[in-house]
Parts: sequence; structure tokens; C-alpha cells
Amino acid sequence: MAMTMVPTSRLKQYDIVNGEGKDMGQVQNFMVDMGSGHIAYVVVSFGGTLGLSDKWFAMPFDALCWSAEHHKFTLDAPREMLEKAPTLDKNKWPDQYLEGDAGWLNDMYQFYGCKPYWPEEGTSSVNVGTMVKTGAPAPFSGIYRYVAHAGDGKGKVCSPTMAEREVAVSKGERLPPVRSCGEAASWKLVRAA
Repeated sequence: MAMTMVPTSRLKQYDIVNGEGKDMGQVQNFMVDMGSGHIAYVVVSFGGTLGLSDKWFAMPFDALCWSAEHHKFTLDAPREMLEKAPTLDKNKWPDQYLEGDAGWLNDMYQFYGCKPYWPEEGTSSVNVGTMVKTGAPAPFSGIYRYVAHAGDGKGKVCSPTMAEREVAVSKGERLPPVRSCGEAASWKLVRAA
């Protein structure tokens, strides 16, 4: 599988166009949900000249597609859509937008026709980043990454190999010890299954 890696510091240099090649704005920044590790939304500016009188929008990252050929993001929407899109107050950004509010985020995702990455109300939430020690049952199915040995310091401590640093565990299954030394460890959920 071919992968394209781009530092986020460079992504804000890229423009967004629609399928017809018409300007749909420029990426200003990315807001990352640190609890889940998802890019919650992209901050996009549209219109104006030299940053004056431009409008700022929040867009779900999933609404954008990367064009490696043109080094631009594409948004499958007409330009007129941005005229009706809910805006961000750029004078209050980022301070007013640091705390997640599912209300306006839900509205924004719905406007762009994207499914939210967070669980809907009434469904159970998977907490990426959950820490679990060896011997405890996994609260969620997924990939758990080695964090540190969890013993009392009297046992044999090893340096786990790269292959040992991640384990796939099903919900309810007990987290294993480090394979090479058999000692207890702390594990962190990094990907839900």
C-alpha cells in the first residue's frame, strides 16, 4: 500500500479546490481531538484579499480528499456551498473553539454530509488512550501499545522488541505480560477494532 506522509506544518500551505478546479479556500490549521487522536476538523479561509475580509470555516477532515498530482485538497462541493456554510469567528479562534461541543460539531459534520467520528448519544464510547495493566481485562477490542513495565522493579526488566510493543486484544481478554521477559506491563489502547 502506497502511503503519502506530509507534515501538518506544510498542509496549511495547500489550497482547496472543487472538482471543477475552482477555489474553495486555503487550509489555516487543523484541530486534533487529543482524546481520540482524530483530526476533528480543518480550519479553512475563503474569499478576501491577503487575509482581509476572508471568512473562516470548520470542515470535517473526511470531507477533503488529497490530490497528490496537484498538491491540493479537493472538496466535492460547489463554491456556493461555502456561501451558506456556518463560519468561525477568526477573532475568537482558537480560544473559543478549544473545547469540543458536540452540538456545533454535529451541525458542521451534517452540513458537509460527513459521519461524526465520535459515538452518537446512547452508544458506548471507545476511549483511545485507555491504560490497562497486564492481567486486567481489556475494556475495548483493539491494538494496545506497550508503555512501560508495571512490576515492582524486582523482576527482570527487558527492552521489548518492536514486534512485542503492540498486541491485538479482544474486549474482556486479559492483557498479556511482555513476551520476552514475562513481566507485567502497562498498555495503552491506540486503535479500536
